[in-house]
Amino acid sequence: MKQQEATGSSRRQRHIKFAEAGLAFVFALAAVVLIGMKLAGGGGEATVASVADPAPTVALAEPQPEPEAAPVDDDAVVVAEAAEEPEAIGPFVPDHMLYADGEAAYFAGDHSEAARLFAAYADRKPGNAWGPYMLGLALWKQGALEDAEDAFGRALEIMPDHQKSRVNLARVLLDQRRPADALPLVEAALDSDPESVEAWRVLGRVYHNLGRGDEAVDAYEQVLRRDDDDVWALNNLGLLHIEAERFADALAPLARAAQLAADQGRIRNNLGVALERTGHLRDAAEAYALAADAGHALAGDSLERLAPLAEADTGARADLVALAASFAPGETTDTVAEAVEAEAPDTSVAAVTE
Repeated sequence: MKQQEATGSSRRQRHIKFAEAGLAFVFALAAVVLIGMKLAGGGGEATVASVADPAPTVALAEPQPEPEAAPVDDDAVVVAEAAEEPEAIGPFVPDHMLYADGEAAYFAGDHSEAARLFAAYADRKPGNAWGPYMLGLALWKQGALEDAEDAFGRALEIMPDHQKSRVNLARVLLDQRRPADALPLVEAALDSDPESVEAWRVLGRVYHNLGRGDEAVDAYEQVLRRDDDDVWALNNLGLLHIEAERFADALAPLARAAQLAADQGRIRNNLGVALERTGHLRDAAEAYALAADAGHALAGDSLERLAPLAEADTGARADLVALAASFAPGETTDTVAEAVEAEAPDTSVAAVTE
């Protein structure tokens, strides 16, 4: 009996061990299957997480602080130094945005900021002439003439036939009272493009500053043959006639210029000079008054001096509308004889130089 109980107990123990082994096998098999599924899925959960939850971009979306504008002075070294330091721009700005921001600052009148941005752009794009060209414009507008000269020179080193750099460098040299240095630049610009109104106008200024008045007249007439509404060519041509004491010849271009740019005090003042010196005192007083209203200081002095004479004037009035309509490049006194009848009084009036 005892032997039978021992045998039964032994069998039960073996069954339990088999059951435990079977459960262990099942758990092991399940683990293998689960691992296989994960391996077969290629880590799907990690991939989905990386797509659905990319690296944060908050830093790029945050508004950037306003950049500090460089001080306006004759020495633009501060601008160049700011451009060399990446910190001056803040977080990286793509090149096209750097140029666009510089252009926006320039047209908004913030020439210090424009210079800083274009200096940075020129540094990044050393083979692109437009960077130093725009830098030159911004520096010129600040009055930093030597730095502007250097910038335009850099643009021409990159692109020797860059027309805008030639013409604007010539303007900078004129502002430095160096017309002889400006002359070959403008001549080169006209060799490349004989129809350039801008180049002809600057050539007129160069000749004017060199004291070559007749050649300056020819240059401005070249402008006006191509664009008879070029206000500053009209004004400058009238000024040349005044300086040569051809006052009647000055009337038509100045009347046309005043018609096109009624708010320009300089033009109104020059017209007043021409009218006064051709004996149209009431018309001259009116021109001086309009010039003074536009902020031209010398016109107020001329008006005060002329006012008593203008009140007593009973001479013929000038038909400014007819004078403006009569203007044609190359025409002289005969064209406006009917509109100008009175003789010039014996007065001395200084015209305003450009």
